[in-house]
Amino acid sequence: MGYAKDAGIKLGEAVVTDVTFENYAACGVSYENYFNQAEGFKDEMLKKIQMPGAEVSFIKDAWPDEAYEYKKLDVPTYTLCIPTESLSEDKTDMHTSMGLRVKKTSADVYYRALVLSV
Repeated sequence: MGYAKDAGIKLGEAVVTDVTFENYAACGVSYENYFNQAEGFKDEMLKKIQMPGAEVSFIKDAWPDEAYEYKKLDVPTYTLCIPTESLSEDKTDMHTSMGLRVKKTSADVYYRALVLSV
């Protein structure tokens, strides 16, 4: 981000990767913090992913992450999250040393979404 700006490189789009505890039971992938996107962003993402188990959630303003930095630069961006369940006591600590649980179907959907993001 800093290098591109300093070098005068205009980014076409930025895709941030992350984990989320949102919708662990309900979906295979979550598009979060999508900013400066064209009309129809959600429909476009849904068309790309079409596969069994590809339930998708969209959260426009989720927990802050690197996407907010790209937003400041007016770069179209979104965070592609894989839903996880924390093994911590409260099930929401994404930084626990206890680890995270990921559903196999989520891993498949996330992989497809990630490959189709480029």
